[in-house]
Amino acid sequence: MGENNSFPAPDSLDTQDKILSAYYSVLRSSYLSYPENQAYLDYLHNNRSIFNIQSYFDVPKDPASVLSQWGLPEKVPGKCAS
Repeated sequence: MGENNSFPAPDSLDTQDKILSAYYSVLRSSYLSYPENQAYLDYLHNNRSIFNIQSYFDVPKDPASVLSQWGLPEKVPGKCAS
């Protein structure tokens, strides 16, 4: 487990940038593999000493969190019924 090879990091990154790239790569893989993403979440948890990153932005770990955080409220006038 580790970096997502669909978008490899450039070779010229310094150590901190490589760690950041790997972190967001694993988060992206976790999101894309939801609901079977527990291995990715475990990897991030078990390597939290390496990925000790504080960020204002975070990649969601599952689609449900995106919908709950960014979706329209239920009773918005003109909202399409699903």
